[in-house]
Amino acid sequence: MITFELPWPSRACWQNSRSHWAVKAQAVSNDRHTALVLTLKALNGKQIPVPPNGESLKVHLIFNQPNRTPRYDLANAEAACKAFLDGIADATAIDDEQFYVDSERGPKGGAGSVTVSVGE
Repeated sequence: MITFELPWPSRACWQNSRSHWAVKAQAVSNDRHTALVLTLKALNGKQIPVPPNGESLKVHLIFNQPNRTPRYDLANAEAACKAFLDGIADATAIDDEQFYVDSERGPKGGAGSVTVSVGE
């Protein structure tokens, strides 16, 4: 299992952001690349075994809300992390279709972050 921190998802990646499509596309690209780089750094050359057919790889997200962000819906927070999950899939070479994602709220404070645990 690996655990690492990602930044709070870009505002444009949230479902209700009403961002221009080009702004959203750039935010998605940036978040995906950030997740790719930070996942590779956390893996440190290790390999996560590909789950057998029909089984899932558990991805646990803990949302550490920024100080100045209003209360958020957990389902929307998961949706805002789609680009992060794509970056993790790129780094692990495991299709995100095989991910089982669950999430919870963490402590509030600072600039905000998402703590990610991949694996058992």
